[in-house]
Amino acid sequence: MSLRIRAAFTAAAATAVLAPSMFTAANAAPVPPPSQDPFYATAAQPDAAPGDVIDHRDVALPGLGSATQLLYRTTDEQRHPSTTVTTVLNPAGAATKGIVAYLSFYDGLGEVCDPSYTLQGGGNGPGQEAQVIGLLVQQGYAVTVPDFEGRDHHWAAGDESGWSTLDAIRATEQQLGVSASTKVALAGYSGGSIAGEWATELAPTYAPELNLVGTAIGGVPADLGHVVSYTNGSAAWAGVIPAAMVSLGRAFDIDFTPYLTQRGLDDTDAIKDSCIADFNAAESGVRLSDLLKPEYASFLDIPVVDGIVNHLRMGTHGTPKAPMMMVNGNADGTGDGVMVAADVKALADRYCAKGVTVSYTELPGATHTAAGQTFVFSALAYIADRFAGKAAPSTCPVPAPKPAGPKSVTASIKGHSKAHRDVVVVTAPGAVGAKVALTRFGRRGPVARGTIGADGTATISVADHNGSRRTRYRAVVGATSATRGTTTRVLKLR
Repeated sequence: MSLRIRAAFTAAAATAVLAPSMFTAANAAPVPPPSQDPFYATAAQPDAAPGDVIDHRDVALPGLGSATQLLYRTTDEQRHPSTTVTTVLNPAGAATKGIVAYLSFYDGLGEVCDPSYTLQGGGNGPGQEAQVIGLLVQQGYAVTVPDFEGRDHHWAAGDESGWSTLDAIRATEQQLGVSASTKVALAGYSGGSIAGEWATELAPTYAPELNLVGTAIGGVPADLGHVVSYTNGSAAWAGVIPAAMVSLGRAFDIDFTPYLTQRGLDDTDAIKDSCIADFNAAESGVRLSDLLKPEYASFLDIPVVDGIVNHLRMGTHGTPKAPMMMVNGNADGTGDGVMVAADVKALADRYCAKGVTVSYTELPGATHTAAGQTFVFSALAYIADRFAGKAAPSTCPVPAPKPAGPKSVTASIKGHSKAHRDVVVVTAPGAVGAKVALTRFGRRGPVARGTIGADGTATISVADHNGSRRTRYRAVVGATSATRGTTTRVLKLR
């Protein structure tokens, strides 16, 4: 990252600390939540294609200026037509430099978490994510920020998050009047990495027309089952467990109530409209055994959950074409407190093996929050280089060169007769050490043998018993470790 970008981010972050109300509703008129805002109410139109803009409006974003919000058609986790909203910032008036889909880590179970609402100053505001969005705008990009969880808040539902992101890009290009050849990059941390990874993985089949030039993700839940095990009982992150039950129950139409204890029923009901900071605070230290009946001691013991967790494992549904940057902390030898570092490394290795250009960085000692700060600097620089057309960095192992196989050689034969002897010279360049068997028509087996010398020839002398009749010879040159065997043409001597 350039010093100018780093300085800008540092100054912006300092501003947020000194004046946190800058990005809250304190400086603006109250914003109605989506359920009370008619803009969100339009259902998916039957004839609308994924990514089609259904409605749009101009809004003011405290601290960021004006923006356009697009209600667009997309697809939910069960492949039903749906709608959601993306917020587009494009002060330059044209996406000449490209589009960045900034994927918020809003991790929400309710409407007060939606970026389209918080960016307007609703709820608790966007926090420091607004600083990152502002920096992207300052760099000249058009920035689109989708509510990729959909209207029903299907947090961690991978397909839907990916499809909603790709459709947000389509809608943004449609609204800006730019072609699908416009360069696009994705950036997302933590919950935003879900949308970023799945969009990149699904793009070649779901939205092959998009010109995706790179994806930067960090704090990646590559294997949800491992995340649940890792955060079980965590003081800081255990809330993701009941939250996942709420969101995945909605996304996959699963009723978890038969599997929950009374506390599980009470807790999931209490957090069903919460954002991540709230549900993590409310569920600090909670364990699976607190939430699930004894016969379902593991989250994966619940019928159908194992299949869903396997389905949501990243890297199993497609092969990205765009290069990727991945970052994850490792504070305790396992992960950053919520994401398992080995899972992210395995995802990077899986893609490397498929030929994807991946840059993977593990940050020893870094918690999830600390790694996120490092990620921002790295992601901004990574995105800038992709738009500049620079070659993407790679930490993938360099494949060992395949051992060269034996080479083919061409052998020739010539000779003359002298004093009742035939002198035969076999030439096979490069086949030093190859054994030569000289055969004569009418005789079974070799009549003489020789070896190709350093000069590439073997001279063989054979007694001539044919008198004045023609003698026909052929030489068979054997294989060596470096060369294949071969046979000469027929030599006729009188």
